[in-house]
Amino acid sequence: MDAERRDDAFYLRWVLPVVVLQLVLVAGLMTGQETLYLRDVLKTHLVGVGSTAVDWTSVGPSVLDLTRAGGQPAAGNPNLLPFYPTTVLYRVLDPLWVLNAHFWLHFLALPWAFYWLARVWGLSREAAWAGAVFYTFSGFALSQLSYYNLIPIAVWAPCAVASWLRLRRGPFDRITVVSAALALILLLVSGDPIMIAWALVATGLALVCDGAGQPGIQRAGVRLSLVAGAGALIAAPQWVEFARVVPTSYRGVLGYSAANSVGRFHPYQLIDWFLPTFFGRIDQIGPAQFWGHDFFGGALPLFLSLAPGLLVLLLWWVGPGGGPATRWALSCGLLGLVASTGVLAHIMDWVSPGRLGALTRFPVKSWLLVAIGGSLLAGAAVQRLQRGAPEAWRRARWGFGALAFVLLALWLMMASEGGGEFFASRLGVGAAFELETSRWLRILQGQLLLLGFWILLVLFLRRRLDRSVPILLVVFGVGQWWQLRSVVDTVSVAAVRQVAPVPEWPAVGTRLVHAATVDWTDWQDQDTPAVTRSEVAREGAAQLVLRAARERAPFAFAVNSVHATRWRWELNPTPEGLDAYLTYLARDATRKLPAEARVRLLAAWGIEAVLARPGLEVRGLHPEWLDSEEQIAGYRVLAAQPEIRLVEGVRYAASPLDAVGFLADDSFDASGEVVLAGGGETRRPGRARFSVRRIDGQEILVDTEGEGAATLVVQRTFQSVYRATVDGAPAPVLVADLHRLGVAVPAGRHEVRLWVEEGPRYWSLVLSLIGLSVLLALVRSRPRSAMV
Repeated sequence: MDAERRDDAFYLRWVLPVVVLQLVLVAGLMTGQETLYLRDVLKTHLVGVGSTAVDWTSVGPSVLDLTRAGGQPAAGNPNLLPFYPTTVLYRVLDPLWVLNAHFWLHFLALPWAFYWLARVWGLSREAAWAGAVFYTFSGFALSQLSYYNLIPIAVWAPCAVASWLRLRRGPFDRITVVSAALALILLLVSGDPIMIAWALVATGLALVCDGAGQPGIQRAGVRLSLVAGAGALIAAPQWVEFARVVPTSYRGVLGYSAANSVGRFHPYQLIDWFLPTFFGRIDQIGPAQFWGHDFFGGALPLFLSLAPGLLVLLLWWVGPGGGPATRWALSCGLLGLVASTGVLAHIMDWVSPGRLGALTRFPVKSWLLVAIGGSLLAGAAVQRLQRGAPEAWRRARWGFGALAFVLLALWLMMASEGGGEFFASRLGVGAAFELETSRWLRILQGQLLLLGFWILLVLFLRRRLDRSVPILLVVFGVGQWWQLRSVVDTVSVAAVRQVAPVPEWPAVGTRLVHAATVDWTDWQDQDTPAVTRSEVAREGAAQLVLRAARERAPFAFAVNSVHATRWRWELNPTPEGLDAYLTYLARDATRKLPAEARVRLLAAWGIEAVLARPGLEVRGLHPEWLDSEEQIAGYRVLAAQPEIRLVEGVRYAASPLDAVGFLADDSFDASGEVVLAGGGETRRPGRARFSVRRIDGQEILVDTEGEGAATLVVQRTFQSVYRATVDGAPAPVLVADLHRLGVAVPAGRHEVRLWVEEGPRYWSLVLSLIGLSVLLALVRSRPRSAMV
């Protein structure tokens, strides 16, 4: 009875208040009243994931998403989570609600994942739950609410460490084996490969730290290897499809070496630990805009905040004690900190120039190790205080005093005349940022208020830590969410859904480009001036999202439909760089050309319509409809080529720049010739006869007839997964018109077949079945006692 009473007290006093707090904070998302929108939530994840989840073949997600940029990786794009469980929900539920459910479900799971990890490492229930709260409300974890493909890793990384520690220690019973394999599988299909790699590093470090100096490691290693192999094989569809599309992707062609400095942890970012969002708010544009680009690689930070919270900083000072858990947490923290500064990237580049270092793009992604290790250290420090360690309490008193002194000194300095200019000058920014002083003062006042409350709580209830610490944790969570509210900003779903009715033109399936997608801000009539910087400065980030929805940006259709869009958007690759390299070249080419040359490119690529501002007068475009209230218009591309054409003329381009030059030239006749990559003999323009027997997302079957050699051109983006045959004999798939598909056809009558190769997918399913068989065999084997 006493044990049951203690269990009830723990869940009522420690767990329930935090869970209620989480539910209150995400209530708007759960009820469908609000949506997250910062960073890539709407503009990238909603469109890509929604389309991928709905467009399935008989064996899973389609290899390519034809509604996006002429056909971009779907099943092979880990950023779209094609094989993740929540993706299935898009097939039956509202896509915007599912998108946000993906976030709040993982947010609710965060503390439980970390609690399991801390308990496996030997922390008490109270200390483990404290560490879980620190992890859940850390700036790192809250920043994951902007990344559909990163927040699952924040959940499954602690689960992987915990389950594999249990598996190493034994016994190898069914629950232990299945939980370890499941954690690994879900981790492997949960998103970003770099973050997954860091999670696996954390797991490997845990096995090393836990088993150091113990017998039986080799014997346990055999079982560990079998379970790991089985899990990796079950996840084969994800990594097999990924391997297929990477070679022709933007990152696969250019790599990451030039971007190693992007997203590094800068030492000045330590200020943000004490003054969250010190460098500006992401959700505002204008006087309170984010101004600290120089400290984040010249761009917005990948993770909008890394503030762990003052209480965590205090507990780090208190110290966690010793043992394997502390060794592991310190190892993770130090490795993550070193890697996040870019030092590891430089070392790897020195070992293998341009190769290994490329794997550490966005070094700050290694902060996953810091967040997990640091939260475990803080939880262990709570355990020391619970047990009444005199040294721990002495350090806690000094820590409270030191934090109070530092924060008060900062407040007095900033409140004094010229305080804002002083800080601005020390940071190397102009005096114009003195407008931030009032915001800094409000942050400091909030920090001082929280610190004062914690001090009073501990003074009055020091001997009843079972009552004071749960209150302290709830206040910590509220304080972190309140101070970092700009990191998790939301906008009304009703406002996003207020999109003007979709016009009858363009028709469903039309290939269309949005002027804003390709930055054609100069496509404005003189009587309709472009949006100036001063106008944008008067809007917040939420207002810009709502404007984009009213202007029918791609995500606006995903908000209002089970399907991602009614149109096939072109020239809109996603920012993560896993779309086709040639698509980025085509998009960038159109940005640098005069208006009429752009139209010629669009026509050659079969793009049939343009969304832009009203009053656009460019030869080759014809206005079809106008929404005067929203100031957006639709234009028909008059000479747009059909989706399939058979031409006899050929020009050869030795480089992408040459291809753009040919396509933009007045003399180029897109209806009778094509630009092919490489070298060869130029042929005069001419057309040949053909008839389409079949065309769908997976296969195109065409009968051709001509007196001379010709080229079949298909208005889909070139991808390495396409295969072709002419009369059943394999034929090479050519790069046509910079980024489209081409197949050379001899004179006479022929049958041309172009399709997306499905063979590797079926082989990956075979690997999955093998992995599942191995796992079932391990589960059915007789459980053994502990291996060490």
